[in-house]
Amino acid sequence: LQFLRRYEGGYLGEFRRVFTKYLPKQSRIIEAGCGRGQYVFALRQLGYDAVGVDFARDLIEAIRRAKPDMPVEVGDVRSLNIPDGALGAYISLGVVEHFWDGTDAILREAHRVLDRGGLALVSVPHFSPGFQKWARKRVAEFSDTTASGDRSFYQFYFSKDEFRRR
Repeated sequence: LQFLRRYEGGYLGEFRRVFTKYLPKQSRIIEAGCGRGQYVFALRQLGYDAVGVDFARDLIEAIRRAKPDMPVEVGDVRSLNIPDGALGAYISLGVVEHFWDGTDAILREAHRVLDRGGLALVSVPHFSPGFQKWARKRVAEFSDTTASGDRSFYQFYFSKDEFRRR
């Protein structure tokens, strides 16, 4: 995992300001859906007690081979192997929108594992007015050209109000 070298100095990219301002250093943090583990790695480099979980066994095994001491595990973000109230923060970046059954089970699980006053940082695609216009046009094109039954679910998009209600 050569790409992790970029994160050795605690590189957080666009998330630096938000993470360093809001994430607690005194309690455990999970990245639910950690993928290649770069943010878990970077946060640990900065002194945070960060752990990761992802469903992709091959990614987790690759991380473990490259960084055996990095606390990542295979798991389901809808059913974490973590006690109630054990975490000070929960991070999920571009994960919850990919579940066909929606966000409810994932967000309930996040709430369950967070301690009282814990912080959840969850990013999802924003269904902005400009994107809505673009999507309406593409849906019409897609509907005209795709055979019935040949469509695959990829992700949900949310307006700010839709996601706030979750």
